[in-house]
Amino acid sequence: MAWAREAAACCGASLELLRVVDDTQAETNGHVREAEAYLRTQIEQMADCGVDVTTTVAVGEPGEQLVARAAEAGLTVMPYQTTRWTFGGALDLLLKDMVNPVVVVRSSEGHPPARFEVSKILVPIGGTARSKAAIPYAIDLGQTLGAQLVLCNVASPIPGAYDKRNPPPDIAQAIEEQVMEGEQIVLSVATELSKQGIVADSVIRIGEPAREIITAAREAGAGLIVMATRGTGSMSSMLASVAMGVAQASPVPTLLIRPPAAPPVSN
Repeated sequence: MAWAREAAACCGASLELLRVVDDTQAETNGHVREAEAYLRTQIEQMADCGVDVTTTVAVGEPGEQLVARAAEAGLTVMPYQTTRWTFGGALDLLLKDMVNPVVVVRSSEGHPPARFEVSKILVPIGGTARSKAAIPYAIDLGQTLGAQLVLCNVASPIPGAYDKRNPPPDIAQAIEEQVMEGEQIVLSVATELSKQGIVADSVIRIGEPAREIITAAREAGAGLIVMATRGTGSMSSMLASVAMGVAQASPVPTLLIRPPAAPPVSN
């Protein structure tokens, strides 16, 4: 709620608070009234935020209702709680079928922060056009929030059993080549951004991508990670993707963008 409130205030957007009542539950009418009462308390808490807030109580299968309404919104903000949103849950279904961008805010123990500071935005990128689909969104958000972009590329370790701190010469060379390629990717994007008057920092890391992206965000002091999903329709692929791994584990809110479908290859 805190992230959505501040983002809406910065961007001049309105908020729609959604509560879904599962139609398989007994005493649905009672649950609907409880949901309406809960949303009224949320509006009361946001009375002084200067944001136009509406509420919706939907009845149906939670995942399906969420996906349908997210397709109509410019941006959907969702919590990730390992104790509630499990495999096959509403959030997983939303990320599988997402059309518009989704922000995942990992719930923390105790009281949520009153404010989310976003002075830097981490943007993980690779060598493919699909991985760079998040850059325009990061640029717009950076300009709106007054945040600096930090470009990140991660070189994955070469599979095999060896001392990661002192790899054999051939593996060390392969990793060095990955790092050099990553540096060129980041430099190319940074050069294009500079032509638009945008100055971006950069970082290259080596290791498991999701973990290294989260570490890079923490060390850079980023308040938001903006990255593209793999964009497949397969739940197993989505859950295995780097984007899902970051969204699940990052203490920093993660904005996920589904890249446009690649055009068909003509014969």
